[in-house]
Amino acid sequence: MSFENLNQNVALYSRLAVFSFYAFVECFINSVGEDAILRNSALASEQQQTLRGFNKKGGFISLEKKIEKFPGIIRGDGKCPLVLSDPAQRVEPFITFMGEVKSARDAFAHYGKRKADLLRNPRQWVEIANTACDICIDVARQFWSACYPSRPQPLYLGRLDKDLHTKIATERVKAEDSCIEQRQAGKLDADQKLNR
Repeated sequence: MSFENLNQNVALYSRLAVFSFYAFVECFINSVGEDAILRNSALASEQQQTLRGFNKKGGFISLEKKIEKFPGIIRGDGKCPLVLSDPAQRVEPFITFMGEVKSARDAFAHYGKRKADLLRNPRQWVEIANTACDICIDVARQFWSACYPSRPQPLYLGRLDKDLHTKIATERVKAEDSCIEQRQAGKLDADQKLNR
């Protein structure tokens, strides 16, 4: 593989990581809303519509509005502890999420002259991907805590613990590398799979 191809791959996969982390936040927020509907049959139809991501006219609610509105409905007290609609009231990690991460994601998904610059060197893209990882996990954690102040982070997502997920991913890569080495040494058939 040439150095140029390596640089292109690093940039491509880093952009894909940014896109994927942003998509994770969207999916997580949508799933929390849908879960709340299924667990609380007493919700008014307007609240259910909001938690499904629709406004009163049937149009889509932006991710920013979901982050603001869902906690108040789910908590039951109407309080909205997360404010994103007013940039002056935004706090971290939402400042970086709505700024850097969203801009990079939008540039990748909807390229245009007024979008963030896609032409960056691989090191810059890796830095953006690492930032997106940390910020998006923190956004998900704070959103969960805003919805469920007395509950621990969700178990089904490893409590949104980056270190745990990094450890699992590293173990998978090592196991796959070992399997490839064994295949190359003739110790495994091409069809044999790892026990995970």
